Amino acid sequence: MTSPVVSVSAVPASDGKPLFRRVLIANRGEIALRVIRTAKEMGIETIAVYSDADRNAMHVRRADRAVRIGPPSPRESYLRGDLILEAARGAGADCIHPGYGFLSENAAFSQLCLDAGITFLGPSPHAIAVMGDKVEARRAAKAAGVPLVPGLEDDVKDDAVLAQTAAKIGYPVMLKAAAGGGGKGIRIVRDASGLLDAAKMARAEAKGAFGDDRIYLEKFVMRPRHVEVQVMGDRHGKVVAWGERECSVQRRHQKLVEESPSPAIDAAMRAAMCDAACRLSRAVGYVGAGTVEFLASGGAYWFLEMNTRLQVEHPITEMRFGVDLVREQFRVAAGLPATEPCEPRGHAIEIRVNAEDPETWFPALGTVRRLATPGGPGVRLDAALYRGLEVTPHYDSMLAKLIVHAEDRPAAIERAIRALRELRIVGVTTSTSAALKVLQSEEFRGGDYDTGILERIDRKPSARAIEVDLSAVGDGGAFSLIVDGRSYDCVLEREQGRFVVQVIGERIVVDVQDDRERAASRVAGHKHGGRRTIEAAMPGVVVDVRVAVGDVVEDGATLVVLEAMKMQNPIPSEGAGKVTKVLVKPRDVVAAGAPLVELDDEPGAK
Repeated sequence: MTSPVVSVSAVPASDGKPLFRRVLIANRGEIALRVIRTAKEMGIETIAVYSDADRNAMHVRRADRAVRIGPPSPRESYLRGDLILEAARGAGADCIHPGYGFLSENAAFSQLCLDAGITFLGPSPHAIAVMGDKVEARRAAKAAGVPLVPGLEDDVKDDAVLAQTAAKIGYPVMLKAAAGGGGKGIRIVRDASGLLDAAKMARAEAKGAFGDDRIYLEKFVMRPRHVEVQVMGDRHGKVVAWGERECSVQRRHQKLVEESPSPAIDAAMRAAMCDAACRLSRAVGYVGAGTVEFLASGGAYWFLEMNTRLQVEHPITEMRFGVDLVREQFRVAAGLPATEPCEPRGHAIEIRVNAEDPETWFPALGTVRRLATPGGPGVRLDAALYRGLEVTPHYDSMLAKLIVHAEDRPAAIERAIRALRELRIVGVTTSTSAALKVLQSEEFRGGDYDTGILERIDRKPSARAIEVDLSAVGDGGAFSLIVDGRSYDCVLEREQGRFVVQVIGERIVVDVQDDRERAASRVAGHKHGGRRTIEAAMPGVVVDVRVAVGDVVEDGATLVVLEAMKMQNPIPSEGAGKVTKVLVKPRDVVAAGAPLVELDDEPGAK
């Protein structure tokens, strides 16, 4: 699919220096659409790239021109720097915006752009290599006098060294991908018994996500807060900080709810963290948007890592400061000085809307059949959603970002709750119910929370009888449901023989027993396969098979590893048993519910 080409002349900056004529966005989804919007406002022509899975995507429709780069697999499309450069040359692009993920923190790709005479809207290859590599970044932070979490400053290839170091600094420890980001390639290890298996999983996930299986180890800080500082560096050696963001609401080490400012940081600590972030960035000659991340606890902070790109949560900084950080990226890449930050205003919150089942955090696929978006003052939705959008296992699970801004934190929380209730995505299970419960929790409202908050909040709906008049509602119908004296707006959907009730953003699975015109239903949990046939809990690609016919396994042993939406998910046995059939092999693509392994619970296997 190719959009018509629009001829646009380069727009000069206010001081007379030229910016860019044509940008290729080497990404997809909402971030590609986000960059397209700013570029168009600046008079810069936009070139989109797309895989076969994204041929009808919103960023393809909105760009001035679109170029196909390959099949759905990222390894054959969005991660192919040679194809991206070929598309840029063919389209006559003079700059490339990498978005986040994919090639955004790839030093080799940044160098390829430099060699081709195309401006990379990000830091230099050197800065990416140093700060994008978590091991090198720790060394640079140490040299700059920034506090570090105890751990190894080298990647670990020898499992014996890994075990010795973990024992020395004490459990729990965290294994992390050296070239990682976005929560990929991370494993928390509570004791020595799980170390080696966790290391194998972390290396495999890092290899799949970044093409680099190096990992390192650091002490896992108990009850930490995750606070990051937004920086912007220019080509004149100047680095400025646009405040901090609190990112402690996480699942599977990936952020779910972010806010700015952090409710845990006072003015003195904020100044110290911002100074440390700028000092570290200047030390490596950093140019462009970046984020220096810290762990904070008890008034102290430690360097965690640096993301050498624009962050997913950058809109909350934009809402508070009234700045367009993508515009700033274009400006500093063109040689203009970084804008001095103004005084921030109010409070901002971002909720990530992910295609995930909040009961299990497994990826959820499907097709968006109905869509209703929120509005009103101080509400922003960054998304590339549309009716008919097919959510596939090939890419990250994030569908949208809901951002709100208000005069203070309590008002921002209430606005976020209201906007989240207005958002309806029917056809794909999303994480919105978990985010809603976080916002409504006393712990979040009080502001004294840490990265374990989501685990402490009961996300499971209580078992209770609900009565639905199926004759009156019908499949796909809307109705009101009264539970515990409270009325909810609902939509009833039929999915694979069962009914799903969408309640103000919550997805409730109900087992239905038809009693003529009425059905009494009870909220039920998900079931993953029969008694002895282990089934895929989510759609994905088989990356590892850990058992063979004849093996005797213990309860909870990993049988198969599935990769879905860039995350590796171990599928455990359900009880002890003897393997009688292995029904899949590596690289097989399986649907949710597909049989993987059969177990026999014969006495000798118990």
